[in-house]
Amino acid sequence: MGKRVCLYGYSVENNNFIVNEAEATIVSEVFEKYLSGSTLKTIADELTERKVTYYKEKNIWNKNMVARIIENAHYVGDEQYPKIVEEDTYSIAFGIKKSKGGTREKDTREVKFLKTHTFCSTCGERYIRKFITRSNREKWFCENLCKTKKYIDDEVMFNTILCILNSVIDNPCLVEGKTTETKSYTPDLGIMKRENELGYMMEQQTKNFKILANDVLSLVSAKFDCCTEFKDEEYTKAFKEYLETQSYIDNLDYKLMFDVIDKVMINANGDISIHFVNNTVLCYEEGEFVNAAC
Repeated sequence: MGKRVCLYGYSVENNNFIVNEAEATIVSEVFEKYLSGSTLKTIADELTERKVTYYKEKNIWNKNMVARIIENAHYVGDEQYPKIVEEDTYSIAFGIKKSKGGTREKDTREVKFLKTHTFCSTCGERYIRKFITRSNREKWFCENLCKTKKYIDDEVMFNTILCILNSVIDNPCLVEGKTTETKSYTPDLGIMKRENELGYMMEQQTKNFKILANDVLSLVSAKFDCCTEFKDEEYTKAFKEYLETQSYIDNLDYKLMFDVIDKVMINANGDISIHFVNNTVLCYEEGEFVNAAC
């Protein structure tokens, strides 16, 4: 049957490697499916079922063949081979592949917190952290692979968040955002009608307590939605007093992050912002802080 004389996805022409369009489509599909969560075996089985040719009459794939595609850096293009996949696509897929094998260092509580509280401003999906072997550093990236202008590794992520946290510790006034106007509770006609109906049902000798319980909970929820008496300024005042009790931190502190951070957002420019628990948003952009209420 013979063996391939060049990497899958390419052909040889005039002693040069050129893109084999049909095979290159399969290479791109392999990366796409792997990044979407398919396993090596699942991808191999699908290619075999479709009778996709690997070389000459060989159309039986296995997970090792798929793994060799994902692990091969030639696909991003070099002096020998033209590019088939984007470097980010390869790096992320390769990082995922390597992260699934061997013993990895366990995430710290701070890293685990950021993994569950960091989101993409573009699509709203969670941010993922992977170690990229090829670049020998971490990469934080959107689960939907939204592009950012900056490469965000642990150093960028941690230092920016550390800078923002120390800044609000040094100057708690930075967390002062807009406050909600204080209003009194005023039930609408629908709520008053439901209160009267519930009162009538409670006076009946025969009661269906399951129905009554559901009606009570539903009425309480409706009353809560109708209530607009918020005092954000008092909450922010207490929040500022809490920050005044804190000291500068040299490293990320889980308890402080848990107490003050609602979520972390990353936009298309790679700017990192902290949404604090009092609805204030603070972002470090181009050397200065930008403060806004969300």
